[in-house]
Amino acid sequence: DNCHGISGRGLLAFSRSYKMHTLSLSNCRRLTDEAVVNISHLGGSLMTLNLGGSRCLTDRSLEAMSGLLELRQLDLSQCDLITNEGLSNLANLERIEELSLGWCRLISDDGLDILSGHQNRAQTLRVLHLARCPITDDGLVHLSKLKKLQELDLNGCSKLSSQALSVTLGKLACLVTLDVSYCPGILRSPWQGNINALKSLELNYSAVRDSHLSRLKHLPMLEELNLDSCLIGDWGIAHLADNDVAPNLTSLDLADTDISDFAMQKIAQFEHLKSLSLFYCNISNAGLRYLSSMKKLE
Repeated sequence: DNCHGISGRGLLAFSRSYKMHTLSLSNCRRLTDEAVVNISHLGGSLMTLNLGGSRCLTDRSLEAMSGLLELRQLDLSQCDLITNEGLSNLANLERIEELSLGWCRLISDDGLDILSGHQNRAQTLRVLHLARCPITDDGLVHLSKLKKLQELDLNGCSKLSSQALSVTLGKLACLVTLDVSYCPGILRSPWQGNINALKSLELNYSAVRDSHLSRLKHLPMLEELNLDSCLIGDWGIAHLADNDVAPNLTSLDLADTDISDFAMQKIAQFEHLKSLSLFYCNISNAGLRYLSSMKKLE
């Protein structure tokens, strides 16, 4: 990783490494398509390939890796030049379980249509990162076909509507981790009943308000909740605590929210809480005293 002196020709060093199963070249910014061509012979062994931040790679690289049939994990984040059409070259890679396309500016709804149409993709893909990709509600329709998804990163996908995402979440019964941070207003529509299996929910910087939280009624599996820099106050925290919305919560991030000492009294009701962030909150010594009963904080 971060070896800026490595170029495509350098990977000829692996020409006889037929047993290599993991190769991480993230942020090797001088890598070109030639590099991927030079490792394309590893189709019988390579299971993990990280090319994140290799901004010079194009669809030719995706074509070259079409024979890496054992791949389980593929990171193409920040590979700005790959396109929707290039994803068609991944069709033969039926064993991929984790795919990262975050910050790929040319991957849009059409790309998700291609991806979800791959044979067996709906049954094998477990983790999908799409942070900052310009996808819209039309793309969510294609996402909903990936029934086995367990982790979905939509950080910064600001064109998505709350209602469309709610419908999609209702079809992703296996989903346990969801990141919709930096998606303004993403919780405006009720998601209740569609996210009961979630264990981790990232909502930071998404303009979530107390009224939005009131739509959450029962999240029995939720362990981690991030509300950093949301428009949350005492009322929203009281709703979560008094109604036992998240009885198994272990991590709560309330940094830069509008809570006061009153909310601290409610936070103390989360008896399983181990991690609590109160950075830049308007609380006093009196409020902190309520935390004395929380024996699991670390």
